Amino acid sequence: MQAWNDNTLSRMPGVRDRVVRLRLHPQEGGLNLNMPADTITSVSSRGLEAADDLIRRYLPAADAARITGWDEQRWVRLNVFLRMLEKRLPGVRAALEHSPASTDWEALIDLAGQDKAAGFDRPITADEAQALRAMCTLLKQFADDFMPLAQRLAFVAIPEPELRVRPAL
Repeated sequence: MQAWNDNTLSRMPGVRDRVVRLRLHPQEGGLNLNMPADTITSVSSRGLEAADDLIRRYLPAADAARITGWDEQRWVRLNVFLRMLEKRLPGVRAALEHSPASTDWEALIDLAGQDKAAGFDRPITADEAQALRAMCTLLKQFADDFMPLAQRLAFVAIPEPELRVRPAL
C-alpha cells in the first residue's frame, strides 16, 4: 500500500535497470524488527554488493570514454517516452478537432479573453490568446508529423508505458 507507485514503476523499462531486488528470507526485513545482528549484517552486505554493481554500471571509471549504463538508460527512456506519445497523440489530436458536442478551441479562447476562464483569475490577454492558438496549431501539426514516424519504430516496451496527468505525489 505504501510503495505502490514505486513498485509499479520498478517494472518499467528504463527504471527496472536501476532497481536492485534483494531477495529476503521470511525471517529477514519487512516488519521483522527483532532480527539478530548476523541477519542484519547478511542483508546489509547483500545490499552493499548490489550497490557496487549499480556503481560499476552507472559511474564511469576514470579512463572510460562513455558510460554504457547511462547510454542504455537514455536510449530506453527515450523510446519508452516515444511509445507513450504514440499512444496519447491520437487522442490529443482528436481533442483539438471540433466536435458537435463541444465548443471549438477558437471560440473557447475568444470567450476566455472576454471573461475569466477556469484556472485564470482574469480574462486572458491578446498575447495569451495568440500563444494558445499557436500551441494548439503546433500540437495538431506535431501529432500529424509524429504518428507516421512512430509507427516505423520497432521498439517494444514491456510492460506497455502509459502517459498520464496526475498531481505530484
